[in-house]
Amino acid sequence: MHKFFARAAVDVTPCPSPYARPRATLPSLPKELILWASRSISTKSGQAVALRKTGECLEILIRQSNNQGGKWYAAEVVLSNNLIAKWIGQATFSPIQR
Repeated sequence: MHKFFARAAVDVTPCPSPYARPRATLPSLPKELILWASRSISTKSGQAVALRKTGECLEILIRQSNNQGGKWYAAEVVLSNNLIAKWIGQATFSPIQR
């Protein structure tokens, strides 16, 4: 492709420069991201201890007092938006279980 001026034409086809930096690539993100809370929040079902994002769905891990494991629930089923905002404001979240 050329750009024309009154006295000349200039080739404006992009060409790689030997001095050009390679484009930065983002690391591949996991399809599922689990964040563990430093502080749990109490719900009717038990203690909310972690958040998980799978695609567009946000889920909360609830641990009951009678078992060591937990069960994942859709966030809107377990907590209201106000309680989720309160929990996020009070706790810190990290991808490593503490």
